[in-house]
Amino acid sequence: ALVAGGLVAPAVFYGSETQPGLAAYVTVWGSGKINVNTAPLPVLQILPGMTLAMATALVHYRQGPDQQPGTADDQPFREVAELLQVPGINEADLTRLAGLVTVVPTAFRSIATGRMPSQQGGEHVYRRLAMIDRTSSPVQVRYWRRVE
Repeated sequence: ALVAGGLVAPAVFYGSETQPGLAAYVTVWGSGKINVNTAPLPVLQILPGMTLAMATALVHYRQGPDQQPGTADDQPFREVAELLQVPGINEADLTRLAGLVTVVPTAFRSIATGRMPSQQGGEHVYRRLAMIDRTSSPVQVRYWRRVE
């Protein structure tokens, strides 16, 4: 079960070696809504009333005819109302989901990698993860940390 006793199942929250869980998409910044353009299947499935068939249809719709994410035929949603174009999602579903989902992220994370020559030869690689909040003006880095 994805949700048991009102709690998200550990496998859904933490994920696996091949599929990140909800924890990879949770932040304390942003709108708190799930982005239907980027959320993986297990995250979509935890939305109230979202069945496996509905979530699968949503992912298939946004990946376009070739069913490969990140290609030219992808069909990102430009507004939440476009969810009605997904087979199996109706007006009642849209009403229930409208306050929980978004198509535009208000916060996102970025990983920057820098390389510097080392005195011993070779190079040092530095990686930093930053959480960026684009709702503030100017855009702000809310959090950053070293990534191993």
